[in-house]
Amino acid sequence: MVKEAGGQAGCVQQDATREADWQRVMESADNKFTQLDILINNARMFFLKFIEETTAEEFERMWRVNVDSVFLGMKYGIALMYKQGTCRSIINVASLSGLVGHESCSAYYAGKAAAVMLTRAAALDAVPDIRVHVPTPGPVWSELLMREHGDEQAEQMQEYYKESQPLKVLGVSEDVTNAIVFFASDEAC
Repeated sequence: MVKEAGGQAGCVQQDATREADWQRVMESADNKFTQLDILINNARMFFLKFIEETTAEEFERMWRVNVDSVFLGMKYGIALMYKQGTCRSIINVASLSGLVGHESCSAYYAGKAAAVMLTRAAALDAVPDIRVHVPTPGPVWSELLMREHGDEQAEQMQEYYKESQPLKVLGVSEDVTNAIVFFASDEAC
């Protein structure tokens, strides 16, 4: 779609939790394009478990996906953006879960809270050259949530998430996409 619209595009496979992969991705971007204007960190891992049932390995994996990937993306993204100049934007998609608590998701909530605070601190480090945003959407019904809850619970969980919101509206992926597009645009400068 990018190429059809007259832009340039490329793809580099990576594990967002691995530093070497981030170095490779940024090196590829630096070689292929004149500048890195926008970086979106949106890796996410989620599971429902009470804290006493969560293994240390599960917590560590969740942390690596939900926090380490954000740190590494910003570390290497900001370095490349400083090198190249112009107005740039980093968007780290977190979650309302990083601002409020809920049972059976302690590892996820801890990681999203860390991602929110990491983003806020990095935003202060990067100003005025780079804008660093952290949208924190509430529940968004997605394939990931459907898999987590299973087909037999899907309708019940959709209603639960909807009713847990003040406006009684369950988000959809396009809601988050629209926020990201805004934060990446010149209107958010």
